[in-house]
Amino acid sequence: MSRNIVNESSATFKDSPDYSSVISRFERLIHDSRTPRKLSAFYALKLARFHAKTRNDRRLAEKIIRDAINRDKSNPQLYLALVDLAYTAPVFSERSVIEALNEVLESDQLSDEDKLRFSQRKLDFLEDLGTDVEALVLNLF
Repeated sequence: MSRNIVNESSATFKDSPDYSSVISRFERLIHDSRTPRKLSAFYALKLARFHAKTRNDRRLAEKIIRDAINRDKSNPQLYLALVDLAYTAPVFSERSVIEALNEVLESDQLSDEDKLRFSQRKLDFLEDLGTDVEALVLNLF
């Protein structure tokens, strides 16, 4: 009977590994004042992806991305990750994706070129997956 208890506890340990050392390393790299902004954003994206994919914690992933955006407001990769997080949600929400895209387009820190790319993405999204014809027409003009 004691073997069963040992096997069950080791199975539980395997099911929920301890990622604290990995997470703390990423956090140190992200928040270290000596880390360049671009590199800090890179690590933030990796940590957010880790939380979203491995730990299935999309809220924390979004918080990490938003914090990174606050530190580097002109980085289009961070905004793209925010849109991607909305797009790949387990329960698809057209409204969430559009809200994320609108947030990007309302940013005053992104270049006009970046905004044009995101505007095109929004239009493509509305054409391919949108259910509101009026929203599509409004974004055409």
